[in-house]
Amino acid sequence: MHSSKYKITLLIILLLFFSGCKKEISDEKIFLSIIDDTGDTVRFVNSPSRIISLGPNITETIYVLGADSILAGVTEYCNYPPEATQKQKVGRMLDPSLEIIHSIKPDLILMTTEGNSKTTHQALRNFNYKIFVTNPNSIDDIIRMNTSIGILTGKNENAEKLNSEIIKFRDSVLNLHSGKQRKKALVLISVNPMITANKRTFINDIINLSGLENIFAEEPVEYPSVNIESILIREPDYIIIPTDTNNTKVTGMLTSEVRSLMKNLNAVKENRIILIDENIISRPSYRVREASTYLMLNVK
Repeated sequence: MHSSKYKITLLIILLLFFSGCKKEISDEKIFLSIIDDTGDTVRFVNSPSRIISLGPNITETIYVLGADSILAGVTEYCNYPPEATQKQKVGRMLDPSLEIIHSIKPDLILMTTEGNSKTTHQALRNFNYKIFVTNPNSIDDIIRMNTSIGILTGKNENAEKLNSEIIKFRDSVLNLHSGKQRKKALVLISVNPMITANKRTFINDIINLSGLENIFAEEPVEYPSVNIESILIREPDYIIIPTDTNNTKVTGMLTSEVRSLMKNLNAVKENRIILIDENIISRPSYRVREASTYLMLNVK
């Protein structure tokens, strides 16, 4: 009886010992460990070699860092740079095709919290894919995203160089605006219904970087609905409309609608309506420089 108890105790001790050894060996094999914007830790035993991007801003970052050779899949909205359109499509951002994703056999999936759904995130987790989630809502967030993607793709030096350029640009532009009175701007993400952005958004950072003041920065909701009365009270100097600037039919309709709705605004009377490529102002990526430069050139 005592012999049996001894054997059982010994067996338990040995199992605990070997399970501990196994964990230690597993830890030693970890090539990379990184925490994403949801607080999850993602671990790799090898450098990722087949990446799927579920966000246009992520795709842009992968290309500018020179890691596109390991980009195996993108969404239908990933259209910049033009070469990205030649990559395997996995569907839309909100509901990508799990079947296509399975066929690609990715060892890393990059996604965002704003552009991708929780349902997609959970579905991919259920299949045990390695997922890294990013949530850039400011220039500082973009810099952090660049660093993370640089680490994940083995392009650390390129990411550091890119971040240095962004920081230098930001600091020089903010210094240029320092001490000057900012003109007020209304950003219309949507004209009907009228939707704008508050200070906790990437768009607000671009407005600020452009030397302008967002008239709805203090709204409690990130993307609030507004009415014409609240706009008239704030009297913006400029109206900024993100749109498909290559589609003259759409831009013409939007401009006409804004002129009709806000005909009493001086910004409309004096033709201070700025149409900007929706991709460069709504996608938080290194192209923040392009967006802010465009706005600065169009502010009189």
